Amino acid sequence: MIKVKTKKGYSFLNVLNILRAEQDEKENVKIYLINGDYTETTEEFDVVIDKIEKMLIRIAGGDRV
Repeated sequence: MIKVKTKKGYSFLNVLNILRAEQDEKENVKIYLINGDYTETTEEFDVVIDKIEKMLIRIAGGDRV
């Protein structure tokens, strides 16, 4: 699970359910889930991707994967 900041507060997302993350021309970041929903965050794109990568590394077994 990762914690991302949204306009309404914080949202917790399971990284195994994340399909893709994209940024539009207005710098809005949307995280799409496999069930068709999306979460719009107020965080920067690079920060969101870094959080996802770190959690996937932790799930896989650590830093030496």
